[in-house]
Amino acid sequence: MNKTVYKERSHIYPDNAVAVIIVHFGDVRVTNRCIQSLSRFAADTHVFIANNGGLHDHDQLERKITHRYPDLQLKTITLPCNKGFGSGCNAAIKEALKHAEIKWLWLLNNDAYITRNTLHALKVESRSFPNAIIGATILHSDAPDNIQVAGGCSYNSLTSIIRPHHTNKPFASLQTLPHLKLSYVNGASMFMSRALVERVGFFDERFFLYCEEVDYCRRAISMGFSLRWCKQAIVYHKGGASTGSTLSDPIRATKRSTYHETRSAILYTVKHIPSCLPILLLLRSIGKMHLLCYRRQFSLIPSVIFGIVDAFIYFKPQLSGKYYQPYLIVNKGSE
Repeated sequence: MNKTVYKERSHIYPDNAVAVIIVHFGDVRVTNRCIQSLSRFAADTHVFIANNGGLHDHDQLERKITHRYPDLQLKTITLPCNKGFGSGCNAAIKEALKHAEIKWLWLLNNDAYITRNTLHALKVESRSFPNAIIGATILHSDAPDNIQVAGGCSYNSLTSIIRPHHTNKPFASLQTLPHLKLSYVNGASMFMSRALVERVGFFDERFFLYCEEVDYCRRAISMGFSLRWCKQAIVYHKGGASTGSTLSDPIRATKRSTYHETRSAILYTVKHIPSCLPILLLLRSIGKMHLLCYRRQFSLIPSVIFGIVDAFIYFKPQLSGKYYQPYLIVNKGSE
């Protein structure tokens, strides 16, 4: 059973309230910086923190964050175990949707922080394009003069190669950069209306790490929704908190990332584009391992192998022809 801990306050939300969904994993100080940047918007935001760090992190979150921002509507949902980024998002989204006054949901990485104009820009964009998932201009927090990703990325279905839009372009050139077609909105910042979330549903929790937002955006597009990049919405993002690459043991973190990247790419392909599976398997097995050998990264080869094997074991019902119904919110019969 989930352990939900929160404080009730007398604050009355306006009709345009925003639920900020944050999945915590790792350093509490990183999450605190994110919350601090949101605290100036206490009048019309409600922050939901899904704690994937266990009871130890729960105590620190309560002591270092919850009690530090008394004016901010904040709820911490401590999960019994870490079931992945998508599972954490779902737990927080479920809590957010209990509040009828919430009009938008904003998925924001815990290692990101925002500017004074970010939330306003996203609201304006969403009012103009209510049927869109909206991405932000994400800058490297350690090198803010360069763009990390402009809204989102392109995804190659054959190779599973991801290309972030306008990555490493100078921020000074922002207004001259063209809007490119998005395959998905980057998960570090995803802003969407409540109506969209209620229609598309929750994240597919079978993606423990990687491809959660790729899958979600593809489902949204198939239902007639669109993807947008809001240039004026600036988000600073370090990167690595949710994937574990900021752990004290970088080799272990890299092995973990390689495993989940491989596994999720195969799960995504089986679910959405099974005709591409033979080519993907060839590239993910022979091609990827050849590349690792060339780079002398021999320790990562088992991670690739285990990722491939586990994907097939986990997705065996799909390979036998059974159709997967996504976990919806409105259509309870498909859960």
